[in-house]
Amino acid sequence: MSARAYRDEFETAAAAARYDEVGYGVDSYWSLLHQIESEIILGRIRELFPERESLSALDFACGTGRMTAVIENAVGRCFGMDINAAMLVRAKQKTSKSHYI
Repeated sequence: MSARAYRDEFETAAAAARYDEVGYGVDSYWSLLHQIESEIILGRIRELFPERESLSALDFACGTGRMTAVIENAVGRCFGMDINAAMLVRAKQKTSKSHYI
């Protein structure tokens, strides 16, 4: 799938919401994987970077911000980047101190 096709697939707010709610709904398989992945990533950040206030993180292709929301409180500054504006709107709703591109 090309980058253009991916962007087109989630260009509406409804499509971005569907991505979040259906794909990563509370009882979904992907939601379970997200929980496991989050624990691993936070554990590695804590292990590798004991002084995290000066640490910056970039969630490239952040989509709706699931991982950005996990990472933002473990580092000093957090950035999310995605090609899709509708996905970034949802990401901004999930986070409080991250910056988006």
